[in-house]
Amino acid sequence: MDNLDTQISYLNDLSSNLDKYLEEIVLKHKDKLISLIQLRLLNKGIDGDNKLLGEYSESTKAKKRKKGQISSHITLKNTGSFYAGMFLTLESNVITIDSKDRKTDLLTSKYGESILELTIAEGENFTEKTIDQEIQKLLDKMGDINITI
Repeated sequence: MDNLDTQISYLNDLSSNLDKYLEEIVLKHKDKLISLIQLRLLNKGIDGDNKLLGEYSESTKAKKRKKGQISSHITLKNTGSFYAGMFLTLESNVITIDSKDRKTDLLTSKYGESILELTIAEGENFTEKTIDQEIQKLLDKMGDINITI
């Protein structure tokens, strides 16, 4: 019975402290969350609502091509300081991604706050591939239940 009692105790602890474990998982993988946003902006030029940010003017496209930068869509990556300044905070189970770059307020007022938000698909993917796997690791620590009759 000792093994079963240990398992029950472990599950009770996991259940009681699930918010704390989820917070630890999110903070452990904060760079992954930030890179999801950066890669989406860079590769697709869409915000967290899956809306295209727009296209550059012809003169900007020419300048971008000359620099070897993406010119097919707005990426919000000219100097790289907006991307480099991105950080994640977690408060009351709410994940917020922002940037320390001085242009952040200008960019969010022009393109919307959702430029710094995950798409639904990104959130689901992160949950499935990261959070679920980390929770499974916690469950795997329990080991097998051995009951002898």
